[in-house]
Amino acid sequence: MSVMVHQCTNWTNVSLNQPPPLREDVAAVLDKAQQLVHWIAERQDGIEITEDNASRVPGTLLDICLEHHAGIVHLVTGRMSGSAFTLIRAQFEALVRALWLHLCATPEELQTFVDKDDLRLNI
Repeated sequence: MSVMVHQCTNWTNVSLNQPPPLREDVAAVLDKAQQLVHWIAERQDGIEITEDNASRVPGTLLDICLEHHAGIVHLVTGRMSGSAFTLIRAQFEALVRALWLHLCATPEELQTFVDKDDLRLNI
């Protein structure tokens, strides 16, 4: 019995830390997104959120949105689009919750979210 050995591409020169270069237009958008990450971080550092739930809970959710943004930029730069798209949904959900809790929720609805992590939005 003979075994056929299939020749493959030489992968010794491919680094997992160095994905192939991005298209110029995509690289330009990612560069602006990265600049935005730094711009926000410089201005966000040291901001204090009051301890009342009406500020703390939406503020925390908005901070999660910003972290997801930075993660999405990092993942797309590393050519991990599937993971980036997964974070987009989580980012959107955190944004909707933050805005609704801040702008629309009654104190009772806010407390229910704090106590039970339950938010019934009929959108």
